[in-house]
Amino acid sequence: MRKAHSFVKNTDGNVEYKGDSNIREQRIDASRRMPAAENGETIFQSVPSGAGYVAEAVKTDASGSPLTGPAARNDGSVTFNGPQVVDVNNADYGDSFRLNFAEDAASGEPTVSVQRFESGTWAAYDPAGDGV
Repeated sequence: MRKAHSFVKNTDGNVEYKGDSNIREQRIDASRRMPAAENGETIFQSVPSGAGYVAEAVKTDASGSPLTGPAARNDGSVTFNGPQVVDVNNADYGDSFRLNFAEDAASGEPTVSVQRFESGTWAAYDPAGDGV
């Protein structure tokens, strides 16, 4: 059995959605139905084109260069609830940030650091300005 892909590249090189666009409904009484779930088209194509690049998961080496091949495989999971625009007038609005997850060598506890892309490179970023 051949697996169908939700997104395909057409002959012009543009990506098109070819997945599920059916709406699943639940009967709520003898004559009415309500949508019971979102379809793939609504979920995957609801981010406006002006949103830009929202999120990317890339494993990197110690210098920050992306890994390739089997070493680049994701061995975790993530839950992303966004994007949510809070303050479009904030000085950081529209900038690129990344979170780096690691394990503290001494304690084994998970750690996270924030980096901001500026002047062509990733630099440490302390959003609260408290050194933490």
